Amino acid sequence: MLKLMDPNNQPPVTPQQPGQVQQSPATPNPYGFILDTQHQPKARMAVKTNSMMSRLLLVFGIGFGLLIVIVIGSKLLSGRSSGNVSLLTGIAAEQQEIIRVSTLGIASATDPTTIAFAQTTRLSLTSQQSKLTKYLTSKNVKVTPAVLATKLNKNTDTALKSASDGGRYDVTLMSTLKDSLKVYATDLKSGYTSATSTESKKILSQSYDSTQALLK
Repeated sequence: MLKLMDPNNQPPVTPQQPGQVQQSPATPNPYGFILDTQHQPKARMAVKTNSMMSRLLLVFGIGFGLLIVIVIGSKLLSGRSSGNVSLLTGIAAEQQEIIRVSTLGIASATDPTTIAFAQTTRLSLTSQQSKLTKYLTSKNVKVTPAVLATKLNKNTDTALKSASDGGRYDVTLMSTLKDSLKVYATDLKSGYTSATSTESKKILSQSYDSTQALLK
């Protein structure tokens, strides 16, 4: 190949072949980006990022689901607990009313059998109430006199007064106490079925057995 010398003693220039594009050393290769590995998309990093996001979303979803379950469970338990407390305080109020009527009978009855039954009933119900109110207090439930007075029945007082005027006080007292005890026993049984703790079930069961003994 023929090389020409530059008149100014410059390096020889190689004649350009037809169709060949001469590239200057200072000019970047316009197709270099194809071979430039430093600027290639980092596929692996993208995969790792997507995988991490998927895991975070999965953890978030599980956590959110558990939170919903806990909230719903808490509300259900709260509702059950509230209903159980209401039932137990109602039973305590029933006990209070039977104790009150028994006390009236002890003071006004004349037949020894009637007086003895009233005394036994009062002692038994007082013991039952003591255990129940102690349990409720341990659960931070206040059993106030107002709560215990919710089952007070003034109609009983009117009936006993009328019976006393007609000479039938003892018979009426016995009938009133036994009817009250039967209703009370039914409520104890219902309370036992819906009770949420072993201790409350035990108290209600013992009270039921004692009440059944009174009714024999």
